[in-house]
Amino acid sequence: MGVGNIKYKLLFVVLILILSASFVSGSIEISEDENKVFVDVDYARFSDDDQDFILQTGEIAISNTGNEEVSITLEAEGLPADYVLQDTSGTIAPNSTESITFTMNVTHSLDGGEEKIGVLHVKDAAGNTQGTIDLFQRTENMFELEKFKVAYTTLENKAERDTFDQGDDSFELDKEIIPGTEVTFTIELKNLFDQDYDSDKTDLRDVTIKLEVDDDDLFEDDFDDEYDFSDIEADEKDTKTVSFVVSDEADSTTYEFEITIEAEDDEGPKYKLERKLTLEVKREKDDVRVESVKFLPAKVTTCDSSFKVDVEIKNFGSRKQRLTAFSLANSELSVAENVVKILLEDFADEDENFWTKTFEYTFPQKLKKGTYEFDAMVFIDDDELMDHEIPKLVVEDCAATGSNDSDDSSEESSSDNGTETENETSDSESTTGAPSSGSSSSGGVSSTTDSNGNLVIRTVEDPYSVEDIIIGFMIVSVVLIIALIIALFVKLLR
Repeated sequence: MGVGNIKYKLLFVVLILILSASFVSGSIEISEDENKVFVDVDYARFSDDDQDFILQTGEIAISNTGNEEVSITLEAEGLPADYVLQDTSGTIAPNSTESITFTMNVTHSLDGGEEKIGVLHVKDAAGNTQGTIDLFQRTENMFELEKFKVAYTTLENKAERDTFDQGDDSFELDKEIIPGTEVTFTIELKNLFDQDYDSDKTDLRDVTIKLEVDDDDLFEDDFDDEYDFSDIEADEKDTKTVSFVVSDEADSTTYEFEITIEAEDDEGPKYKLERKLTLEVKREKDDVRVESVKFLPAKVTTCDSSFKVDVEIKNFGSRKQRLTAFSLANSELSVAENVVKILLEDFADEDENFWTKTFEYTFPQKLKKGTYEFDAMVFIDDDELMDHEIPKLVVEDCAATGSNDSDDSSEESSSDNGTETENETSDSESTTGAPSSGSSSSGGVSSTTDSNGNLVIRTVEDPYSVEDIIIGFMIVSVVLIIALIIALFVKLLR
């Protein structure tokens, strides 16, 4: 019995020792929440022409949950070529967590951003692996958004310019933009490589910016969403300006731009920077405009007797307009139109937010060649001017629409009824300004000018046609028959 008790006691002691050893060795834990650890790399630290690598550090949090101090070492596996993890070891007090700093030799080879480069092993004093974690390289971009500015027109119709800090990931304009106005982005990039580093490795090439919006209805015209920068040398900058017009039809809402800037250095690594810009488009309450004024026919000459004017006004505002008025005026052509009490629904009502009308006018008898300016104005509340446009009607010389086969400089004249006497021809040329040389004709009358500019009137006889000859023959025959009858009648009386 005594011998047996001794054996059991010895076995119990051995088990306690084994469990204690297991407890001590199992007290090491990796305390990284993301289950990965980073080494931060900045190629701007390459500062010598013949430099092959830089020393970059990382940290790993390790906990000792035991009651005794433990020693650890770090080992790396699967690193890129020429990467070296320098010897790293440390001690951790009981029931505590320590950040162990490690150092690596890093080459200029990987793209910007995060990339897994291997596995990090945590080992105890006996060389046993107590934990494993993925090792990532987090490489800085080798360009920065040095300046980002947005110029626009506010709801108060004032010019505004917002400038954003380079460290911000997202931008938002301070004020709303009104439709129909221009927005300009100014983007300045800087190359962050050191000038003393190998110049064959530091230029940034294929530098592009992409501006993608969540709704293309924002733009008045087709928008080119990608633009190129010039190559940027080490420690140098380049600026790009991009402009667009906010569509008059753009909805009053929020729009978001995804801004992506990409570049590649001479050594091969690529870099990408992403930002977001939020802007809001908002309509004015009162915004009625002369949308279009069109003259018909498209080409008007002094030969025309009348013309038409097609007019459209449109409500771009957010408020219904019950007392809209429109006026069209030109004193030279005796045009004076005033239309009142026009009802326009708000912009959102696409079927009822506009008004159109066609006006028709007769030209004065002696219409002169020239440009006639009209005043086209739209009002709200009967007398509050909202928009004033000055469309121009261009009247060309009648002869400008064609040419005479015998003389390119000849001009054709006509009155309102299409015929003209000699005096009317002379008067017309005097009024409208006759050319210094040339000729004009009407029916059997022609006019020319001599070398001194004096007007010479000539008659022009047209050749007889076959019909003229037949009619003349018939008249002569009738006359002869009548003469013969008279002669016979006289003879009978005798």
